Amino acid sequence: MVIGNFKPTNRLLILMPLLALFAVTLYFILTTSSSVRYWADDFCSATTLRNYGYLKAQIFWWKSWTGRYSYIAALDFFELLGPWAVRIIPLVLLVLLTLSILPVLFFDVVLSFLFIILTLINAPNIIQSFYWQTGSLNYAIPFVFLNLFLSLVVLAKRRIPLFVPSILLFIAGGFSESYAMAQLVLVIFVLLMIITLNVPNKSQRIKVVIAGIIGAALSLFVMYLSPGNLARGTTVTPPESLAYVVSSTIYGTKWYLQRLLFIKPFLYSLVVGASVIFFFVSRNWKLFKKVTLSVRRMVLAMLLAVLAAVFATAAVIGSGYYSMAITPPERTMFIVIYIIFLCFFIFCFIVSVLVKRVLSTKSERWFRWLVTLFFLLASMLLIKSTLFHWQEIESQLKNYAKDWDVQEKVLINAKSQSSPVSIKNVKPVGELDGFTENKGWVTSCLSGYYQVENIKIEE
Repeated sequence: MVIGNFKPTNRLLILMPLLALFAVTLYFILTTSSSVRYWADDFCSATTLRNYGYLKAQIFWWKSWTGRYSYIAALDFFELLGPWAVRIIPLVLLVLLTLSILPVLFFDVVLSFLFIILTLINAPNIIQSFYWQTGSLNYAIPFVFLNLFLSLVVLAKRRIPLFVPSILLFIAGGFSESYAMAQLVLVIFVLLMIITLNVPNKSQRIKVVIAGIIGAALSLFVMYLSPGNLARGTTVTPPESLAYVVSSTIYGTKWYLQRLLFIKPFLYSLVVGASVIFFFVSRNWKLFKKVTLSVRRMVLAMLLAVLAAVFATAAVIGSGYYSMAITPPERTMFIVIYIIFLCFFIFCFIVSVLVKRVLSTKSERWFRWLVTLFFLLASMLLIKSTLFHWQEIESQLKNYAKDWDVQEKVLINAKSQSSPVSIKNVKPVGELDGFTENKGWVTSCLSGYYQVENIKIEE
């Protein structure tokens, strides 16, 4: 349990809001997952898989469109299962992300689940990055492998075959270039933090992290070799110059991080996360008081955590300006939010230890009640905003599923029909491309997937 040395009544003040937040989030994920369907790119990739088969589809995408080897392998795996598989991906992701982060967060289920749902709550476009098959397999699932890598770093009490961390980050990096860049930056800062701090088994942990860095760097190199990058590059506007990329990245990073500080649910999440970590450290003080780090080293570690968040954000935003001369789409910023919360949790653990060291017993009692009050206020506001936000998501998903299922029956019944088949222009979810956007590209994907040669969209 994450609660400090409170009396049973006081513990309920912490436990009940957390359970309410968990219940709201889990309820909506469970009830909305059944409304997930193929959207946009999903139709094209499923058609390619059917036409080429699993192995040849990997080669096709590598040569003609993208070097994201892990993404294509995972995408085709789920599409082999059929369209029903997209309805379980959100739940699978939720479970895998929570279980994989457990060793990093001291095997505390409450703390681990809180970390994941705070990330999901603050995702800039959760439909694109969590519910959409293409988006979730590009930007969310690689964190499962990163979590496993960080678990190896945390649990490095004995020798670990160094190919394991390399493979984990090599797989993770192959889901997208933006993620691979951010991952490399983050792991470099992890290395700097281990070097700075006086941690047990320091040399073994350093070896594990260096092995991970090699795997992370190799993933970028392999994706760079893909011939499909040239074809994909013709569909976007290239940047004017390297100077443009650098300046835009700096201004874009500054703007995005400042913008986050004005988003109320994000601020509520920071207060809730920081409070729960303080309660966790308080309850497990016998463990944390053994930390022998000097204040100077702990402050340096906090600084490294902040810099890791900033530079990882810059890596994601910079990748957008480098490849497309624009900021990345909202689904890509899920990477930023996840890493920010990861760095924030590390920061809060260090701060909590420092606070426990300097406060007297009486002062700590008052401080704990102050934290409790802030926690209660922030958690209530966060539950309210989460409820309204996810109700809107639920409405979008269910309305689309209801309307699309009707149109899908028309297409299925008209299979191989030579005359034009008319379907309604169902509004896309999550601001994804609809049937008429992008020069009817989604419609052409529908035509291939349902084997209907002539589809007419009714405006």
